[in-house]
Parts: sequence; C-alpha cells; structure tokens
Amino acid sequence: MPAQIIMVHDDHTILDPLGDALRAGGHDVVAFDQSIAAWDALSLDCKFDLLITRVRFPVGPHGLALARRAHMNRKEIQVLFVAAPEMERFTDGLGVLVPMPTHPSNISETVASMLGVALSAVIWRLQAYLLRWQQHNMAE
Repeated sequence: MPAQIIMVHDDHTILDPLGDALRAGGHDVVAFDQSIAAWDALSLDCKFDLLITRVRFPVGPHGLALARRAHMNRKEIQVLFVAAPEMERFTDGLGVLVPMPTHPSNISETVASMLGVALSAVIWRLQAYLLRWQQHNMAE
C-alpha cells in the first residue's frame, strides 16, 4: 500500500532524487523546498504517513518544529530526519535520523522499514542469491 509522504529539504540535489526514488517505490510524495510551505501542509487535516525533513533550515521553522506539528495533528505519523550525524542529539526522540551524506536508496530502504513495506527487489535478490548458494553447495 503506498504511503503518503511529505518531504522538506532545501537542497534539490537531495530532494529531487529522493522524491523520484520514493515515487518509483509506489509512494505518493509531496515535496517542499521551504519549511514554511510545509508548515501549512501539516495542518489539522494532515493525511501523511511519513515526514522526511532535515533538522535545521536557514529560514523558517526547523525540522523539529515540523515534526512536533506533525505529531500534534496526526499521532501515528513517522518522522525521518535526513541530516549530519551530529544532529541526532537534537531530534529529541521525535524520529529516526539517516546520516548524510547518503545515497537515496539508503533512505528509501529506511522508509520501507519504517512503514513496514516489503522490499520486493531486495527480497528477490536475496532469494536469487540463496538459490545460487544452495545450487553451489549441492554441486559439491
């Protein structure tokens, strides 16, 4: 089942490929490059399953404020912070932090894990590997 994801990041070299990767995974993604724009989207009728944000923004509400607003309006929303490892101490247990820099596929896998989504491509590769391993061991 596709998740409703809201992404907030002011760097399009992260925002665009990550959004593309999540959409390719079947999720509905709304992306903002300014935190103030995302603030309104996290309103009382918030329908998002996951918020992906950085911890700090140069202008507007920071990611922690967005996470608190999201939790206030939808208790079950998950939060994924995409930030430098030293930012984890600021997340206040509001979500999971994926340290940057990282590849969008690492974030996609974390999202899938957080949402309980089956990673069919990863599972298929694992099954193929196990089959090859089994065939190799049977041949010996």
